[in-house]
Amino acid sequence: MPASAREMASVPAPRRIFDARVCRPMDGLSTSLWGLSLRNPIIIAPSPPTAHASGIIAADRAGAGAVITKSVGPHTERPTPGTDRRQVRYVPGTGIWMQSTYRREILPLAEGRELLLSVKPRVAIPVIGSVFCPSFDPVEWTRVAGALAEAGADAIHLDLFYLPLEPPLAAAGDGLRSLFNAVVADVHVPVVVKLNIHLDLAGVVRICEETGVRGLAYLDSARLGNPRSEHDPASYLLPGPPSEMCGLAGEWLRPMTMAYTDRLQQLTHLERCAGGGLFDSHDALEALLRGAHAIQLCTALLVRGWGVVREILDGLKSYLIRTEGGSLTDLREECRLARTSPLVGRVQRVPGVCVQCGRCEAQFMCRARAGSAECESCGFCVELCPVGAVLPR
Repeated sequence: MPASAREMASVPAPRRIFDARVCRPMDGLSTSLWGLSLRNPIIIAPSPPTAHASGIIAADRAGAGAVITKSVGPHTERPTPGTDRRQVRYVPGTGIWMQSTYRREILPLAEGRELLLSVKPRVAIPVIGSVFCPSFDPVEWTRVAGALAEAGADAIHLDLFYLPLEPPLAAAGDGLRSLFNAVVADVHVPVVVKLNIHLDLAGVVRICEETGVRGLAYLDSARLGNPRSEHDPASYLLPGPPSEMCGLAGEWLRPMTMAYTDRLQQLTHLERCAGGGLFDSHDALEALLRGAHAIQLCTALLVRGWGVVREILDGLKSYLIRTEGGSLTDLREECRLARTSPLVGRVQRVPGVCVQCGRCEAQFMCRARAGSAECESCGFCVELCPVGAVLPR
């Protein structure tokens, strides 16, 4: 039995009546992104679960707002057993290190098209088709994007991760401009671009705006050398040769994701989906209030399972209730306006709580006592206090 047939046999029959708790728009959380209506702002990023119909259906049932398929390429070859292997290690607090191959990570065109045809009638959420081609050839990108759009993709996601886009953009800029122009002109659905940390951010954003790209998704993993093992510094974490590049995704990306969110808020009006190191509702909320229009999950899902979607949704809804906010869209706009005003804050020490441990005076960031006249309210000592007696105000 072909692999696709085996997969279809393992997928439950289509639900004629969807779970109302999951599929109805969620109060205060429904939003629009890239011309699509989403019941909430959580998108499942291209990842191993989204390479299969069963994973996309599971994302729908878990409550996600949309799904992006694993990237699809122009090739016809399937992975070769024993050669196209994926080697993965998860380091808590850092993220996922991975070595793999093009054919192991990028779906063949026929398989990607069949995936969309099989799953679209079975889910109640938008399914976005992701495309990657190993060159700047606009004909290849357009052929794959067009096939996915015809198969029912609600939008096309252009994955730039493997292309040589290190700054300065130079000649690659002309290749991207031709590529984006061709795909936008050919497909009848919105086109969005996936950014990564190895490119000229301002240059690529400018090209996206000039060519009619509808929005941006970010970030992807970094390409780094094989790291040393924490348990044995004489060996390497992954079994491949030391010279083989690895991808690193996960928690370490979180500060960079927030920095990109701030930067893109200043750079562009294009709608943005933030991802990279977002593990819980606090991370999701911070990205949204910094200006992201949606967030995407990958590593958190791989590590924690589908329950993380519901946990984040519950956290977002609880925040709206506590703050009496009408919707996340309203709160994001309030935060955008607040960022245009100067922030004035002071650090104070609470006398009745302070135990005179001296930790705030022993630190070497500054020489002032917390809350004193010399205190500049930099905030460094707030997290040092063991009893919470130093507070920002």
